[in-house]
Amino acid sequence: MKEEYFEYIPCPVCNGEQLEEFFKIAFGRLKQKRSLDYSCLGIHQGSILKVSRCKGCKFVFVNPRVRREYEHLVYNQSKQNMYLNKGRYTVGTVENRDFARQRKLKYFSIFPKMLNYVNPSDSLRLLDIGCGFGHILSLAGELGIESIGVDIDEFRLDYCRQLGLKVFSPSEFKTCYEGESFDLIVCQSVIEHVIDLNEFLSFIDSISKEKSILYLNGVTPYLIRKENRRGMFVKAHFVEHVNYFYNSTLDFFMSRAGFKPASHEIIIINSRKIRIPLKLARVMRPKTGFFERIYIRS
Repeated sequence: MKEEYFEYIPCPVCNGEQLEEFFKIAFGRLKQKRSLDYSCLGIHQGSILKVSRCKGCKFVFVNPRVRREYEHLVYNQSKQNMYLNKGRYTVGTVENRDFARQRKLKYFSIFPKMLNYVNPSDSLRLLDIGCGFGHILSLAGELGIESIGVDIDEFRLDYCRQLGLKVFSPSEFKTCYEGESFDLIVCQSVIEHVIDLNEFLSFIDSISKEKSILYLNGVTPYLIRKENRRGMFVKAHFVEHVNYFYNSTLDFFMSRAGFKPASHEIIIINSRKIRIPLKLARVMRPKTGFFERIYIRS
């Protein structure tokens, strides 16, 4: 790994420097979309990607990882061929309609999970961090929720703007909305990508207020072991997916910005809200290698 593009870091959760090797693998063993090209970062089939675990807080993370100043290469230059001649990414095509419908159906369940913790009759503002193709923003608009998106992928930002969605790059958002806060914050499959976790947490802190609801999902260290047993690495992708949280480690990390996990999970049965203790809900679920969490700003 070229030092120009990659760096070793201490644990970004507790700042501990006592680390142990958790896993390593050659880039060529990962299953990736053929259109992705990381050669701009000096990565080739034989490049060894390494994963560390903090002996203190048990956080598992890719180390070394791409330097913050080169993050844009991962999500822009490396993906230049990904969107070429693809009808699904061309607004107005039949393929695009089907693509958008499928994704909206997949993400729709996020809304009842968040809205169960607020008064749905209140005027609400939502910020989607890593808004991608704007599916969550579109759903929020249909529910009458003011929504804004932030992303670093230039193609996806342009796509969202074609749909008339209000989206910004991180620097544009800071210029336009510095000092403003949101009732609902969505981080759908985002935190595993974050290069600078401390910067991410500071940002979450800056745009939240008392009783803000935060939706987070991502990947756990179990996913690495699971895909290793299968001999096929799909979601444990150690160029883009660099953070693997245990629930307890994530709770500790989010507490630094005043967020506490919801004590109950609310499900709907026969149109009635049923409150299930969070610990019981966790026990009932099998290990999948993924987490989904609701946090409330205290």
